[in-house]
Amino acid sequence: MRFLTSELNLSYPPISNQHGEYLLDDEEVREYVKQSKLYMIAHREELIFHEPNILMQGFGVLTFKLKLGEILSPTIKVSIKFVFETMKNHMHRDDGIEIQIGEKFIRIVNEKTNDVLYWTTPDKFLFDYSRKSIDVEVDDNVDIRQFSTFELYYVGISKSGDSFSRLFDNAHHGRLRILSNESQKESSARLTDELMIFLFEIDSVNINSINDISEMDDLYHQSNEIAIVADAEKAFIKLMNTKYNKTKYKGYPNGVDGLFNSGLHRYGYSINEDITFKTDIIEFNGAWGYTEKKDLIIVEGDNIEIIQLYHS
Repeated sequence: MRFLTSELNLSYPPISNQHGEYLLDDEEVREYVKQSKLYMIAHREELIFHEPNILMQGFGVLTFKLKLGEILSPTIKVSIKFVFETMKNHMHRDDGIEIQIGEKFIRIVNEKTNDVLYWTTPDKFLFDYSRKSIDVEVDDNVDIRQFSTFELYYVGISKSGDSFSRLFDNAHHGRLRILSNESQKESSARLTDELMIFLFEIDSVNINSINDISEMDDLYHQSNEIAIVADAEKAFIKLMNTKYNKTKYKGYPNGVDGLFNSGLHRYGYSINEDITFKTDIIEFNGAWGYTEKKDLIIVEGDNIEIIQLYHS
């Protein structure tokens, strides 16, 4: 018996369409995201840092609230001690730092070399917070999910290159159609700042079982990476009926470039991130952590369904 489980992991924190344009010539970022073959475009009001500040306590503490339309979080405090611990081998005793604070980003820069020691956007903060990779203190309980729920517009893949290049190196038709047809959710914001890009890698595990020695070939079966990516795209498009995908793959899971003819008995997809995507017909919830309950797409033969395991 051949089974395949695949989880979508962000290869980079979510970026706005405008942020993507800024990163076009950043070779370090381009190298970082080149493993991403699947991407999603979604819409949400612009998330900002509200009342960002720096408290000169110990190594320093960043304070801010997250603001999304009328939703405002309690005060959040982030110690920047880890910046100095991480970068101590790259700084000299007489180097100074400059802390740049704004609604859309926070950066800590080496004044002497102009090297960026740390940077974050509101969405990168959520990305780091879910992974517990930063030291965070919150005055009260904060429901992170309310800031990471998005209206999903488009799902796409890049078979020959990477997701970022597919989206930004040329005139991507889906992205441009969205920018041409949608309106901003907040009247004072720009659509390019509200439109969010998600660059995913797919982490897949084949689970192969045999009943007798004649099935030994099943034990070593490995699914094709490009076929997995192509299949995942079709699964999300069909089940979520994304607004700007012209082709809806009504015949899925049948197809020639996916997993239907790969000999798998069952396969499925989930999102390994604290993100919720919604469309007019359904809401799909991811969750960070391999032991956390999250919604699943399950395919078995001609049957395909979403099993909603996530509980807020």
